[in-house]
Amino acid sequence: MVQARSKMRAPAPARRAPTVMVATYDGAAVGLAPAAPADRSVAPKPATRARIVYIEDDPDLRDAVGLALRRGGHEVVCAGNGREGLEEIAKRRPDLVISDGLMPVMNGEEVLRALRGGPEELRETPFIFLTASVTPQQTEDLEHGADDYLAKPLNLRQLYEAVDRLIGDPDAA
Repeated sequence: MVQARSKMRAPAPARRAPTVMVATYDGAAVGLAPAAPADRSVAPKPATRARIVYIEDDPDLRDAVGLALRRGGHEVVCAGNGREGLEEIAKRRPDLVISDGLMPVMNGEEVLRALRGGPEELRETPFIFLTASVTPQQTEDLEHGADDYLAKPLNLRQLYEAVDRLIGDPDAA
């Protein structure tokens, strides 16, 4: 007599929040720092929609932050340097620009100055610096028109809050 075998499946392993971390050549972490897995307040608000140009020369970080912003319901166009970023800004007329500070070709400070001195309809575009180097230059850049600074490694809650605040989300803290 042949016994039927039960086709029971093992329970799926619990999923953990993904961690994205990019290390520079000197070992400094410059990636995304995840929120605690149980902290649901970090979840983006899909109803929030904004056109964002994100300028970052590190392709891994550019992809990770771009994905995080898209998951928040935003339309995101990424550029690999400041010159490309300015071209995208002129084409797309974004609601927000997020830029790395130190990049080849054209750095974030040069992008900010070009934006603030450019066409009148783009001069008031909110601008966030994302940078690994926190320096006294920040105060000067804020005086030149940067609206916010976020330090790397990036905390997603801080990113979402800054974006919501600058695009005028009424629920933003």
